[in-house]
Amino acid sequence: MWTPPPARRRADRTPCYRTAVGRRTLVATRYMQRFQCLGGDCEDTCCKHWTVKIDQSHYVKLKRALKGPEDRPLFERTFVLRDPPDRTPDAFARIIMDPETDHCPYLSPTKMCGLHMRFGEALLADVCAVYPRYLSQIGERYELTGSTSCPEAARGALLHADGLELVECDSSLAGRTAVTQRPLDQDAPFIDELRGTILMLLDRTAYPLASRVYFILYLVHEATPFIWGDTRDFERLSTLTESMLTPQSLDALHVQFSRGTQHTGRGWLALIHQIARLRRSVRETFRLEMDRVVDSYTQEGALVRGDETVRMTELFPTAYLRRRASLAPALADHAEMVMRNWVKLFCLRELYPRRSTPRIWALELALRLATHRFLLFSDPAALTERAAFDRRLITVVYQIARVVDHNETVLTELLEDMSAQLPGLDAMAELLLI
Repeated sequence: MWTPPPARRRADRTPCYRTAVGRRTLVATRYMQRFQCLGGDCEDTCCKHWTVKIDQSHYVKLKRALKGPEDRPLFERTFVLRDPPDRTPDAFARIIMDPETDHCPYLSPTKMCGLHMRFGEALLADVCAVYPRYLSQIGERYELTGSTSCPEAARGALLHADGLELVECDSSLAGRTAVTQRPLDQDAPFIDELRGTILMLLDRTAYPLASRVYFILYLVHEATPFIWGDTRDFERLSTLTESMLTPQSLDALHVQFSRGTQHTGRGWLALIHQIARLRRSVRETFRLEMDRVVDSYTQEGALVRGDETVRMTELFPTAYLRRRASLAPALADHAEMVMRNWVKLFCLRELYPRRSTPRIWALELALRLATHRFLLFSDPAALTERAAFDRRLITVVYQIARVVDHNETVLTELLEDMSAQLPGLDAMAELLLI
């Protein structure tokens, strides 16, 4: 198993980001090592709803392959060139979904790709061929993870204790996956130091998961001056991460969180605002599911739902906490494991330079975790039996990912709103009580 760079740096005191792995090494999560598309057996095909971009190379190949009179009309209706200002080699055309079904016109009745069945993977557009793979490059190292907007990838990542272990793999595992994010070279040591420390904090299982996530929020809060802007200082960051990992520091932070963090209402208000905003963006089937949850609280007088709004009453916190407490004791460890896996995946994939500030990164982590927990623990039918719990978990995670991970506008608006409502570490920490 691959070891996070700071762990090696602390063992031999060498610059972790230069010596941790060899040149052009691919590091992958175990769940992506095992991943196999379910094809027609998937409960929610990825060949619908989304705007799918087509790269120029495969647009040309498909145009040549589908040149016959029986193929050309469907090709012309399906693959439409993007407007010249937005047309690039990687995003040359787009797929127009069937207006009646909102599916790709080449999706077969058995939910298999008709183009794949006829021509194999070679002619598929890059997006279609590589999804849900997600590739980052940090210095000379490549990291392969997968999007939880794919239900099968979500199952592999979240439901197995070793799903998020990192292993060095042959580069062929990435196939033709293009690099999605590549931080500046000067950011690489800071990313390795911060994320490596975060992974070690998540492994401190003597503390509850909420405390471990608080450790992460605290670390990012304290490290921001050293990793962001003109005051960046790797040595000061290293000193901070070393001190954070001592038992004395973690014990003190655990007490600070467990005794000092109180519900002032800010966390609850932020959660309900998030739910109301997501309702306007998710697909209809999941919107109905979210409405079912909200309506169950309205019947208790805990929430009030309007056409576009959701408002909580003073009864809401007690109503939610009562439901959360009904989780079967036999499921408690499993619930903590799957949520810990989601946090670990977020920290592996969502590199902090992608967000406007490290604080926004920390805010997204806390807010999405609270949203997942609320929608999962608000369903009494999912809290007594493992199979029902897992089904509910995967549905919640992949449906939210299909909004947030594939629509930067929605995510940006959410985080801008929440940044004003939850301005500091104490406010963000309230989300961890949900």
